[in-house]
Amino acid sequence: MENRVYFRHNNGTSISEEICFYDFFDEYYYDNILIPIQQRIITNEKDYTGNGSLDEETISEYEKEVYDIHLELVIPCKNDPDLCRPYLSKKARQFLRHTGQWEELMKLENHIIHVDFTGYEAFVLSRLLFFLNDEQIAERINSFLPGRTFDDCKRFLNDNPNCKAQKCPIAIKVLMKGPEKSVQDDRVLRSNWITLFLQRQCGGWFHPRYSKSISNHIDSKIIQLLKPYKFFNRTSGDVVDLTFDPLGRKFAFGCSTTQDDYNREGNLVICDIDSDVATVLTDHKIIVNENVFYPTVSNVKFSADGLFLFSGAFDSTIKVWSRSGHLLNSFRDLNGKIDVMVSHPLNPKILSASSHDGNIHLYRLNENGLCASHVKLGTINHNLYGSAMAFGNHLLNHLLLVGYENIDESKYLGTAVVFDIMTETFLKELKTENTSHTSIFAHNFSDYFVTGSNTCKDGKVRVYTAKDWSIIIECYSSQKDINQVTLSPCLRYLTSSATDRSTYVWDTRKFDIPLHILHHDQTKMFYPDDENIEDLDSGTTVSFWGSYAHEFITGGSDGYLKLWDLGNNQPFVQNLVEVNSAITSACISPDHDLFIIGESIGHVTVLSTKGTGLPSCFNINIQSSKTIT
Repeated sequence: MENRVYFRHNNGTSISEEICFYDFFDEYYYDNILIPIQQRIITNEKDYTGNGSLDEETISEYEKEVYDIHLELVIPCKNDPDLCRPYLSKKARQFLRHTGQWEELMKLENHIIHVDFTGYEAFVLSRLLFFLNDEQIAERINSFLPGRTFDDCKRFLNDNPNCKAQKCPIAIKVLMKGPEKSVQDDRVLRSNWITLFLQRQCGGWFHPRYSKSISNHIDSKIIQLLKPYKFFNRTSGDVVDLTFDPLGRKFAFGCSTTQDDYNREGNLVICDIDSDVATVLTDHKIIVNENVFYPTVSNVKFSADGLFLFSGAFDSTIKVWSRSGHLLNSFRDLNGKIDVMVSHPLNPKILSASSHDGNIHLYRLNENGLCASHVKLGTINHNLYGSAMAFGNHLLNHLLLVGYENIDESKYLGTAVVFDIMTETFLKELKTENTSHTSIFAHNFSDYFVTGSNTCKDGKVRVYTAKDWSIIIECYSSQKDINQVTLSPCLRYLTSSATDRSTYVWDTRKFDIPLHILHHDQTKMFYPDDENIEDLDSGTTVSFWGSYAHEFITGGSDGYLKLWDLGNNQPFVQNLVEVNSAITSACISPDHDLFIIGESIGHVTVLSTKGTGLPSCFNINIQSSKTIT
């Protein structure tokens, strides 16, 4: 320790009377606050301006607000001795712009090398300066500012002698530049332009808190103004899966086919919003004695960077396509039709699929879309197959949760299993009462997974925590065939949509009875009078969360897309659109400015604010590709 006094007391200053409240989130959960890894830190805290010291009068006025701040909102793991929140000086950060391919920096790939002092940390440091000397601060720094070192504090004070934190603090993480530009790069640039445009329209710069509020208000109004804009009706059958690319300018869909004279192409289509071209991809086909049969394409997914399109079909193959629709690769090492397929939410080169023989397949691709490795994660039981799958979020991206059903549909048996894709091993079988699982949902901002399971009479919705895979919420439902389960971004609402054309909504704080039951009207499908419609009808097949906490969207076999506000006692808001047949699938663009609806008669409709109610047809391009090697 140096003998000279580095920190100096400043007794003649006081905290500013104007305390800005940076409350960006309506709700927060302490266990899920993370060290920021993006350029901009958003923390749910009070931002303290001024140079840090308090006189007696100020202390009495602000004491409660100051000391009621929860440290977890700033420091995610205060009891973690390995927690590190390094601080680089301004000069060091300027030097980072000129490092090029500096080897020492490359060694720190995926490491956080700088975290700005937040307003709370600057305030705590100012109080330490006021009451303690250098040696006492060095001894107690880990208790008051977990993750910070004595040297971090010195560097911060060199940069900010008045002990003021930055109004918009940042964190810096080392990421190596990839070989190919992804559509995410364009999306970041586009988002910046959208922010600037919004500021201009609202009369200039405004605080991010109000920016978020204004954006949510605009988004909520936009979705109510969506009207039919484009359509496509040359499909092979029911539209069973829809997906947008990350930029929201291309979408693809897969369709079912019939095994009769009406079997035709149109089972896989990729559409470009900007060029108004729909490209029919015809390579999912079976040729027998010069007769061509087109199988059902059950799953379509874009990669996380938007460079690849994956399609899985009942011809026991998975195909990899470029964004423009050129066939790059075909995986033919599957013994059974593809029931479920999911692409990794972060790694664009990882794909997993379930085949009807019970195997779970894990593929890793190279940058050209060719297979770098293929692993079978195994089967649980020869009578069970994977019916629902979900990768974990950015915190749990090494986890894959799979729900199973019995091959014999009359037996409601199944389970749910967790795999580790990094070690390619089985981790755990969850407590499920051995019931059939039809839906799995991974929450984007927490360690929660949601499962929907069925018996012959009813269903159950369970929420598991990945910490120990215990059940933290279990809800009973009279629905006996669940289509989709979801958990709201704010973690307040749990939903279950089923074939009875209803959606159960529970408040996670009191989940013994449903908060709402959202009903759709009579189905547009025709069934014999003596049949139980719930056993045959698709019911409510679409459920999405909107732009703000309470906004929820459902679509069902009555042909309606409905908007709900779950925060109201009477949640129904309006019917967004009605189509001519049962809604079988839907997806919303990342910017929430486009909505795609797939129908049971094979129609696909694009809803947009540009729509006038009289949609125009996509220009059709039929393409048969040759594999690129």
